[in-house]
Amino acid sequence: LWLIFRRSEDVLPETQARNRRLVITILSVLGIFVAGYLTWSHFSGEPVYCGGSNSCELVNSSRFAYLGPIPVALIGLTGYLIILVLSLIPPKENRQWPMLLIFGGALIGAMLQWYLFYIEVAVLRAICYWCVASQTIITLIFLLSFPRRVPDVEEAETDRVAE
Repeated sequence: LWLIFRRSEDVLPETQARNRRLVITILSVLGIFVAGYLTWSHFSGEPVYCGGSNSCELVNSSRFAYLGPIPVALIGLTGYLIILVLSLIPPKENRQWPMLLIFGGALIGAMLQWYLFYIEVAVLRAICYWCVASQTIITLIFLLSFPRRVPDVEEAETDRVAE
């Protein structure tokens, strides 16, 4: 990800924003896959594949895997679908709201995921690899969607002259 945003030559803010949106789109598709698999597992009754460990099934069948009657995985799937749709909205100079909504959604998702990670480690004493993958994905989306200040034309010109 670092190489996408930092190169030896100057990169226009529009190019950086486009690259961030592209990576967010890819990450949201990966998140849909992970949360979709966990949601399917909840509703089908099939055990979660965990590479020979039973910790994924322990985490996903615990009382913490539900928010009321709704599986947390379904909430995650819905969040990733919303982020995907928002990341596909074409950017315009005066249209900042899609990235701000992605940021807000990713902030809420990251806070929920890190709380659930605490529950995994401190309460259940089990690690779900699928959950860790989702935690990593939503954290990266949050970091990539963090609002950035774009310099105005006069400021950019002043910086160019000073060099």
